Amino acid sequence: EIKPGNFVSQVSFTLIFALIISPLVISESKWKKSLKGSDVSTIISATDNWPRSNARYVQTIGVLLNSKLESDALTVARMNSEFDKDYYSSWFYIYMLTQNKYEKQTAK
Repeated sequence: EIKPGNFVSQVSFTLIFALIISPLVISESKWKKSLKGSDVSTIISATDNWPRSNARYVQTIGVLLNSKLESDALTVARMNSEFDKDYYSSWFYIYMLTQNKYEKQTAK
């Protein structure tokens, strides 16, 4: 037997849950779709979509580094450090990429 009060609360809970979860799902799907393409600006833009995620930033940095796009990876690492100043990985990548760039310049 379905009681009116229980039904309303279940529907309300479902709607609230959908409103909370849908931005996460939409953002992740846009990001994953952008990774299948080859446009770096689209990948970086999708990485920075709300709600932002440290994991998404770090995975994007890895993809860009594997594609030999160090300057774009540095851009994403800086975006991540602005998003979460306490996240160690973003500072590690910033250090690693700027040190690498410095070593290449001094080797010339």
